[in-house]
Amino acid sequence: MIIDDSNLVILMGHYGVGKTTLAVNFAYKFVKENLQPVSLADIDVNNPYFRSRDWLKKLEDNQIRVIMPEHEMAFAEVPFLPKGIYSAICDQHQKLILDVGGNDVGTTVLGSLAEQIKQVPYSLYFVVNTFRPGTETKDEIKERFLLLQSISRLKVTHILNNSNLGEYTEPLDIIESEWIVASAAEELGVYFIGTTVEARLVEKVKSKMEGPVHQIHSIDQLPW
Repeated sequence: MIIDDSNLVILMGHYGVGKTTLAVNFAYKFVKENLQPVSLADIDVNNPYFRSRDWLKKLEDNQIRVIMPEHEMAFAEVPFLPKGIYSAICDQHQKLILDVGGNDVGTTVLGSLAEQIKQVPYSLYFVVNTFRPGTETKDEIKERFLLLQSISRLKVTHILNNSNLGEYTEPLDIIESEWIVASAAEELGVYFIGTTVEARLVEKVKSKMEGPVHQIHSIDQLPW
């Protein structure tokens, strides 16, 4: 799994590409391999705090702080950012992972934080799943990348291939997706950081991949 030196790691991409699963994997890995505190903030105002709220106890039991609205507002269907988000972005004594909403509106929220984010070193990952409508081809990926990067008002630093069909993913699905995503990254001039692969498939694909392979787990199968 990727280990990023930046204290602020942002996951952005089209709806349904698997950002929340990646965010939890990142947080779990950072906790296990680093001494820094780790926080996870879900800033998806379209589906507010749904996934973080589902996994709150396990995250906190594993020393992962979840930044979300307090008390009854944590369950309100009202889109707004938690009050701790601004101070967390500026806090260089912790690792913060931002899980960004998956469409134009969700990315607009990230753009509203752009001026604070630009004050600190950050990594912004554009996450791609070629099995999601809108990012199935190289041209579609490039179009979505340019749109979301513009809305975010931030420079994307990495492109990550997270192509999968969940439990139905076959090795060939992953192998074929790599070329599509890596080609888009090359034409965009952005660093292609590799492909995430569910643990059960890593040994079946890694010798056939051109770029780095990063093992991940589904959230309910993480070795909590």
